[in-house]
Amino acid sequence: MAISKTYLLEGLCCENCAAAIERETRSLAGVKSADVDYPNASITVVFDADESAIFESVSAIAAEIDEDIATKAL
Repeated sequence: MAISKTYLLEGLCCENCAAAIERETRSLAGVKSADVDYPNASITVVFDADESAIFESVSAIAAEIDEDIATKAL
């Protein structure tokens, strides 16, 4: 069963960072889709993996791309 979660990407500064976060998140094991909404600084991820592992991975990806981005669950 696929789960869909949206996370805030506080401090998301540009479309290039948004595209990189989206691309890297899509490559995670268990992720079916990932879509960044740049104007709203959020990412919606559909996955069939452990939710806490996905959140931690998305947070790590965002921080690696721009250390000023803080990921928060809605």
